[in-house]
Amino acid sequence: MARKDSTPKQAAGGRGTTEPGRRSARSVAVLGSRSRATTGGGGPKVDQARRLKELERENQRLKKAVSDLTRDKLLLKEALEGKY
Repeated sequence: MARKDSTPKQAAGGRGTTEPGRRSARSVAVLGSRSRATTGGGGPKVDQARRLKELERENQRLKKAVSDLTRDKLLLKEALEGKY
């Protein structure tokens, strides 16, 4: 089966051949200024990073507590059923 070559309009992503340059230049200018404004200037600040670390530590502590309580509950349940 022979391969079908794309037309210039298809190669330009569906736009005409005169439009891609103008559109991409506008897109870069607009997206460049908007992306910096909407993302917060790149990366978390020091206080945000500290808070994130603190929350991660607390999350690990709580997960461990839930795990311990679940284990205790299962042990008590087995003891009540007379498995020990």
